[in-house]
Amino acid sequence: MVGIQSLKNLQCYLHPLASSISRSQRLHPSITMRILLIPRSIRNSMDVDLEHDDEVVDPRIIDILGMGYKCSFSVNGRTLTIMRIGRDEGWDGFCLRVYRRSTEATPDFMSTVYTYWGLDLEEAPRDTTKVIFHPSVTTIKSCAFSGCNSLVRVTIPDTVIRIERLAFFVCDSLKSIRLSTNLVYIGDHAFHNCKSLQAAFLPPTVTEIVDEAFINCKSLRFLHVPESIDNLGTNVVWGCDRLSTTPVSNNLSKVCSSTSVTPQMIPWN
Repeated sequence: MVGIQSLKNLQCYLHPLASSISRSQRLHPSITMRILLIPRSIRNSMDVDLEHDDEVVDPRIIDILGMGYKCSFSVNGRTLTIMRIGRDEGWDGFCLRVYRRSTEATPDFMSTVYTYWGLDLEEAPRDTTKVIFHPSVTTIKSCAFSGCNSLVRVTIPDTVIRIERLAFFVCDSLKSIRLSTNLVYIGDHAFHNCKSLQAAFLPPTVTEIVDEAFINCKSLRFLHVPESIDNLGTNVVWGCDRLSTTPVSNNLSKVCSSTSVTPQMIPWN
């Protein structure tokens, strides 16, 4: 069981937008959905070249820096025209999700069920209520579900071995999460301020938890940390004032009866 440590210089983190990243990122040859990075130079409108005639653009933009950007779009052949709505000043970069009609079913952009593909700079829409993971996903990238305040439960498939920094940052409604049985790494601030999270069971494969991974999870009562941990960061559970010191493995029935956790959410069950 991890002890509560003092807070040291909590910093505010922005999404790691790399200036050198290519305009579209893919992880797997079978994935045809891509992330289109829009340059920082947009003022009122701009044209962007698409790769294929059958591409469909998700109108829910990925607002990397949380600036409240709004756009309208039109497509003519392979030309995507982006028109800015509001805001007089110039914009920083933002991203769009692009799908191909000929190779996959285009998602319902009004749906709150989101399929996560594990792409660089991919973030789920903020109103997502349920997540489906593409079978190729091995890493949940930085900020993937940051600010998804309608997520209540998440089941992470056993293909996932890494959860990167800020992955579930400020998911206010997240009560329970079933982690991958092959999980190895949890990044810094991965579950920062998930104030409804009640319990977390880390499988014996986990070897590293980075600084402040569960900081300010105010409802967290049970946290199982395996002996396999080689690298344990600082302030991992700072602010988790309700955290029990009783070993979870000795008290699973109590955990399940007093929280929203079910036995199926325990990785070693």
